[in-house]
Amino acid sequence: MTDIDLFVDRYVNIWNEPDDERRRETIRALWQEDAHHLARTLEAVGHDGIETRVRNAYEKWVKEKGCIFRPRDGVDGHVDPRHRRGSGVGSDSRVHFHPIHWSNSATTFTTAEEVIIHELFHAMRQAFGALRNTPMPDFKTVEELYSIFVENMYANEKGLPLRADKGPRNRSPDHSMAHNPAFHAPMRDLFAMMPTIGNALARVNNSYNPFRDWKEFSRTAH
Repeated sequence: MTDIDLFVDRYVNIWNEPDDERRRETIRALWQEDAHHLARTLEAVGHDGIETRVRNAYEKWVKEKGCIFRPRDGVDGHVDPRHRRGSGVGSDSRVHFHPIHWSNSATTFTTAEEVIIHELFHAMRQAFGALRNTPMPDFKTVEELYSIFVENMYANEKGLPLRADKGPRNRSPDHSMAHNPAFHAPMRDLFAMMPTIGNALARVNNSYNPFRDWKEFSRTAH
């Protein structure tokens, strides 16, 4: 068994572990003290947060419903042959995408290009260690807000319908910063964490550009 096999085996087993102390010890061995565990709709921070997240999953899926966590298709990983170490901020992402077989998302996406743009922005945020799955009404999380903004910029350039929120494209969006105070904190956070990306997006010459709108709004609001 390789190192990556052992790592994955230990990771998967904590979700099936009934003993609180053994679960706690394994979590502290696998994660740094200030680690973030991210899911689509939540973020667990630090050993205590991750332990709560894993314990709740065990109680719901294993203890109550009799499910078992296991690797889906075996171990799939890679190791830098030069054994270099990163900064510990962010992580790799793998986007599974097929330019033809994407139509199960047809209610929310018009073209395959919109799918890949949307998902790649998520991946970039994760690579930078900036991914924050903070809940947000209508968009589910702030990450969906950001990706929909970027996806809409592409759609606007191509003359395609825009998305108002996480739902289907059934109405025109009003994403004006002046009309949506709930957007202010997420946009402030994005520009604080990723100023180069935020400013580059703001410079795109599109009629729809919420990043440019935020910069202009934030200047006049002070």
